[in-house]
Amino acid sequence: MKIHADTFSYFLNDLNSRNAEKKENRDDDNGKKKIITNKSSSSQFVPDTVTYFLNDLKFKNASKMSSYENNRKSERTEETLSPTKNIDTLSYFLNDLVSKTVEKRKRVGVVHKQKKVTDSLPFGPSNLKMVGSREEFDATILRGTDEYKMVVVKFYGTWCKACKAMQPLFRLLVSYNTDVLFVDVAVSSRASFVTSDLGVKSFPFGQIYVEGAGLVEQMIIDKNNFSSLVSAIGKYYKKP
Repeated sequence: MKIHADTFSYFLNDLNSRNAEKKENRDDDNGKKKIITNKSSSSQFVPDTVTYFLNDLKFKNASKMSSYENNRKSERTEETLSPTKNIDTLSYFLNDLVSKTVEKRKRVGVVHKQKKVTDSLPFGPSNLKMVGSREEFDATILRGTDEYKMVVVKFYGTWCKACKAMQPLFRLLVSYNTDVLFVDVAVSSRASFVTSDLGVKSFPFGQIYVEGAGLVEQMIIDKNNFSSLVSAIGKYYKKP
């Protein structure tokens, strides 16, 4: 509005000054008629001048708005359709997905490697081990009697109800005696040495091995006879 007011005032003042000069230079006789004529023309000139500049100002403002909208539209189009940005975003997510997959496989590989080295039960105590062959059994007994106070072996069958009934007691015994190596041997076609070589006929069955003496105790270790296994362990337990 300030621009409009200044422009309007400027042209009105300029018009009045010109009319005043014309009025002074004209004769009295013809002056009245010419002044009337000038007034009528000025009354038409002023609105036309104001309208012209208002239209010009409106046109300039419209041009500025149009150019601004075109610039914004081009920026949005460039932002949406920019192949560089799309490629960068896609590459980022692909690389992130690949890195996460590699890390996950590494963690799984480490877990499998640890299981293979320790041969312990999944999420089980470190002094409890499973064996499935005669060679592995002999190596475990030899190493266990050297590294632990003794080795306690449990022979069981997956179909055996008595074996399942005494399992909680056996796991409790494992957790209380961390310096004793406990070995689980499941009877199967792969572990046929249990019956053929070791002569185990009933299940659950237990054996105790001590360094320098070998096999010192063997017995049925069902739930009712489990106290005999505990007593035998206490008998051969060597204090440091």
